Amino acid sequence: MNTFRIETPYSKQEFIKANYIRWEILSRNNRKNIRLFVISGAIILGIGILAYYDNEPNNPLLYFGIFFELLAIMMINSAIISKRKYKNEINEIAEKYDNAKMDCVYEFTEQCIKYWDKEKNLEFNWEVFTSYSIYKNYLILHLNNSIINTYIFEKKESEMDEYNKIYEFVQRKLKLNENISEKKRKVN
Repeated sequence: MNTFRIETPYSKQEFIKANYIRWEILSRNNRKNIRLFVISGAIILGIGILAYYDNEPNNPLLYFGIFFELLAIMMINSAIISKRKYKNEINEIAEKYDNAKMDCVYEFTEQCIKYWDKEKNLEFNWEVFTSYSIYKNYLILHLNNSIINTYIFEKKESEMDEYNKIYEFVQRKLKLNENISEKKRKVN
């Protein structure tokens, strides 16, 4: 295989969906930490309540349990606010791109991936991509170990031939990042 080229018209909904996938991957660790604080706080609080004696005025376990629960509430609040802000920013960018009719072209070669649209013309050698992952129905190419700087390709029934060709290129050139990829999903 020498060169494979994809021309994709801009779709506002697909742009928003791809950026929500980025958000979902980025926020996974935060969700795990919130669960950890909620469970830890509940266990410590429960032990503190069980170990509470009438003649003991200050049980430190109760304070630690309350602290962990409050920390979890603050983390949940922060996650909700930052997600709302992210959604607003993505919707603004999507609207801007929609008005500009930001169609793009990807070209896969043995040496590099080329991308161009109305604003930019980029060429990345395969060496700058550190890995790829499969998340839900998306093939994600990681640029310099970053979740933010990624190329995302959706696996659609109508475009399976294109997806399979991209996957073939990527599989030969990059290694799978199993930390992000879903374990249960099977590619192809």
